[in-house]
Amino acid sequence: MKIFGKAVGVFYFIFISIASSSAQAPPGTDIFLVNISVSGSNFKIDNLINISRRPGYDNQPLFTPDGKSILYTSIREDNQADTYLYDIDRNSGYRFYFTTPEAEYSPTIMPGGNYYSAIRVEADGAQRLWKFPYFSDGVMEVIFENIRPVGYHTWIDDYTAALFVLGDQSAGTPATLQIADTRTGRGEIVAENIGHALKMIPGKQAVSVVQKVSPGDWYIIEYDLTTKSSSNIIKTLPNQEDFCWHPNGTILMGNGSKLFKYTPGTDNDWVETFDFSGTGIDNISRLASSPDGSMLLIVSGG
Repeated sequence: MKIFGKAVGVFYFIFISIASSSAQAPPGTDIFLVNISVSGSNFKIDNLINISRRPGYDNQPLFTPDGKSILYTSIREDNQADTYLYDIDRNSGYRFYFTTPEAEYSPTIMPGGNYYSAIRVEADGAQRLWKFPYFSDGVMEVIFENIRPVGYHTWIDDYTAALFVLGDQSAGTPATLQIADTRTGRGEIVAENIGHALKMIPGKQAVSVVQKVSPGDWYIIEYDLTTKSSSNIIKTLPNQEDFCWHPNGTILMGNGSKLFKYTPGTDNDWVETFDFSGTGIDNISRLASSPDGSMLLIVSGG
């Protein structure tokens, strides 16, 4: 059921980034919103706002398609991981949807705009992709019945999603990138040993992800959905697996307090764009661009 207000109940936490049970909450993180403008090959950053403004876990933010709001995951005093919505114009947010004892992570508006999807940590510990009504009538339901444990996802089209499916460290099986079809309920493994960021490439029918070839050899790769082939784009900054695409075709990636850019076909390597030292951003762990490219979400910590 959709509920607005305070949740009551017992919380069972499974930190999806490492696929292991834990009684402890994840490290504290903050979400920052900044304006970003482009002049030629230069990026300008200004008007920095901490939209979470509190201790604790606020993470996995994503702009809504109209660019007016932000969906994100937050864990509050009741230890419940739920979906929150932040209204940019009003500079305020609230708990949008929650269930108990289940937890939800990585909310993402689905194609069509009537539902959003999220990774749901179910009462028995299963991690599957579910859909939830987004300002519309409807019921929440599992999307891929038999694909688990899902850690992250992004939508490719009305019927297709790219999924980060966790491996089993004890069994030596790696995390995989799977392209899954809602009509069949099945996923196809197209890459292994991947990072958590799954991003569609602007202007292409292709998804990008970090592939960890070896401990010190990580690359952002492109998986072409038409030819079903992969190619390297660029080696990542050291030990960094999160990035985002600006709509103009530039990749943005953080390293500590610094933001870097790389424009395929223009830049030869990563170019430092901005240093957030002294602003409260000291460890950039996630990035997301607004649909029109005028704003950027930065998660610090974690």
